[in-house]
Amino acid sequence: MTKQENGGDNGSGGNAAATATSNLQQMIAASLGMASQNAVLAQQQANILHQAVTTLGIEQMYAGSPSSNNFDKTLEQLQKVMDMSQSSGNGGEG
Repeated sequence: MTKQENGGDNGSGGNAAATATSNLQQMIAASLGMASQNAVLAQQQANILHQAVTTLGIEQMYAGSPSSNNFDKTLEQLQKVMDMSQSSGNGGEG
């Protein structure tokens, strides 16, 4: 076998396949790590939203009659927040 057939003088020593596989595995590991971080962030954002909705609901219970105008406005605001949350949860489409 000649130097040219064995990878030549480029210093690879025939390790191109191993290097490519290693790079692929590192890319997959990094991608999985980012996917996990994105899932955790989405869960945190959902928890914040649920806490906010619960807080506003309790405030309305203490504020008075559910038939008041204030209650209707709060429901509209909550609907807007939920719509924004759902549209941001699926990549901004919606």
